[in-house]
Amino acid sequence: MHKTIILFLIILAVGCRESLLHAQQAPRLLPFQGRLTDQNGVAVSNGVKLVQFKIYDVPTGGSPIWAGELHRTTVNGGLVNVMLGSKTPLSGVDFDKQLYLELTVDVSGPTGTPDNSITAADPPMLPRQVILPVIFAKESADSRLLDGYDWSPLFGTNNPAAGKIPGTKIAGRTITASNIAAGTITANEISTASLTTSQFSAQTLQDILIPPGSINAFMGINPPPGWLLCDGTVVGRTTYARLFAVIGTSSGPGDGSTTFHLPDLRGMFLRGVNGSRSGTDFLDPDAALRTNVITGANSGNTIGSVQFDELKSHSHNLSQNITQPAGGPIGGSGPSSAHSPDGGTYITATATGGSETRPKNVYVNYIIKY
Repeated sequence: MHKTIILFLIILAVGCRESLLHAQQAPRLLPFQGRLTDQNGVAVSNGVKLVQFKIYDVPTGGSPIWAGELHRTTVNGGLVNVMLGSKTPLSGVDFDKQLYLELTVDVSGPTGTPDNSITAADPPMLPRQVILPVIFAKESADSRLLDGYDWSPLFGTNNPAAGKIPGTKIAGRTITASNIAAGTITANEISTASLTTSQFSAQTLQDILIPPGSINAFMGINPPPGWLLCDGTVVGRTTYARLFAVIGTSSGPGDGSTTFHLPDLRGMFLRGVNGSRSGTDFLDPDAALRTNVITGANSGNTIGSVQFDELKSHSHNLSQNITQPAGGPIGGSGPSSAHSPDGGTYITATATGGSETRPKNVYVNYIIKY
């Protein structure tokens, strides 16, 4: 008599099955399908066969980690179908690791025919068949933790679908920008007055309160961190990229590619850009005539342009009684008087004032935020 062999397919769906039946507390079940043939590959005749199943954690030898169970199953076209775990629970089997299924078929009794029992005369079929871990089934099994589980320790008494995770459940500094998709947090997601200065870095606060390009008067010599002197220095466009993004080449282009000029405010007063202002006494009538002191820097009615000092055009009226005796000097008490060449008279006023027009002032350093 030919020795019977078996070819089979295992469908491991423990986790899925358990997830679906968890509410009813159903046991773990392992669907099994196989095909019984003789050594020539011919399916065995239809009828009832006795098959023993055991699970091991090694491919040969060792002791079974699941003692197994006997199934008296009907063969139809050589195919057999059983549900393992329906007689001996699979609850203690760890399907997260590689396991091996051993089958023994009742093929020989004392008379050389099947005797409806598994004995030493019925050797196990070799090799044992591998049961590979099925990750999705494992994840599905773990999904039971999402259904019917008491989430109140995490969400409080709120429904998880509409509830919130309180701050006490989130470890400090565990959520960073890399965990938050761009544009997902808007003002609607932030409670009023829930953000305080303690939630922001010093750099962020500084950028919010004093953005790059801001100019301050500084009563010191060396600028503080994050600031540069407004002294016309040429600096790198990469090193000071945030400042360059704001002021560009308005105060000078540097080398034209990798550097740019800081504004040079030494000895200068600051004036607001005239822009589109018109029709008032406060506009700059010479806005279009503004110039620059560095080729490539801004000129005209725009930021960074300069004007040189100048007095507004005006005139003075002189009033004095003058008497002129024949052939004599101009009479009176004027500061200086004489005859003009054509017989008329002229008056020369004594000069007054200093080297520039200016208000009272105090020296400071202007510094710019980068």
